[in-house]
Amino acid sequence: MTTLYRNVNAKERRYTIECIPSLFGEWIVIRTFGSSSKPSPMGVIKTYHTDEKEAQMQLEILLRLKTNKGYRLLKQQ
Repeated sequence: MTTLYRNVNAKERRYTIECIPSLFGEWIVIRTFGSSSKPSPMGVIKTYHTDEKEAQMQLEILLRLKTNKGYRLLKQQ
């Protein structure tokens, strides 16, 4: 799991991306986003991929897009 953050109008935004296998052999990229001050996320987006390589490529693209937008790496697990 990778967590990114950025400050917008003196409020911290959080964006989490993870890549996990499903029970059916697919891979799922899960994006969770929202305010760091709220315990529950504002949004969750799941995309399904046929193999791990495709899912990892999508994860890398999302990380690049978010860092270009101003998000910074908080932690990686």
